[in-house]
Amino acid sequence: SMPLPLPGAQEQELNSSSDSAGLGTGEQLEVDATNTARSALSLDLVTALVMHVPSDPAIGEAIRAAFLKAGAVHELLRYLKHILPSTPCDKTSPEWVAACQAPGLSAALRILTGLAAGFKDTQRLLAAHEEGRLLKLLLQLEGTAVSSMQSSGSSSEAGIGAQVGTDAEGLLEALKRDNEEVTHEIDSLRNEQRSAKSNRALQTRQKMLRALGIAVSTASDAE
Repeated sequence: SMPLPLPGAQEQELNSSSDSAGLGTGEQLEVDATNTARSALSLDLVTALVMHVPSDPAIGEAIRAAFLKAGAVHELLRYLKHILPSTPCDKTSPEWVAACQAPGLSAALRILTGLAAGFKDTQRLLAAHEEGRLLKLLLQLEGTAVSSMQSSGSSSEAGIGAQVGTDAEGLLEALKRDNEEVTHEIDSLRNEQRSAKSNRALQTRQKMLRALGIAVSTASDAE
């Protein structure tokens, strides 16, 4: 497999190595800082590489196939499964906010964007992952930019949310590129989410009207 320097992915291994070496607290902190900086640099390099794959189809496909064969895509999927909620949840919940602020989330989404763009093997793998769970989470992440900027009191947290929303949107577009089947699946999920959102808004409006003593007609009443 191809290990990627994702935040937290190698934490236990590093701690275990340091413990076995018998390092003191000060030495441990220095080692941790060095490893963190090195991992961040390595992750930036990997991200830059896959986001700038040559446009030549033959070269691009060969590079993306090599990453897939080396296990990079599966490792990224395991990482996302570890940090994201098991199912879409309220965007104001602590679980969702913590997931959106995970330090490696944006990088993982950008790397997957580069590896999936126009490459059907990875597109199908991501679209089918856990029966479409990943697509649903990406669609929810896509709307994170607006919600986090509206609800967060911290400009830095709002910036993180905006970046995650942009990266999720980029990955969804990469999954759709030159792939009618995945495009149809994503568009169908988007329509379902819009319909559900409209229904929730209608129910909220009807509840408010009833609270004011105003009669509310429904589709069944019209029949």
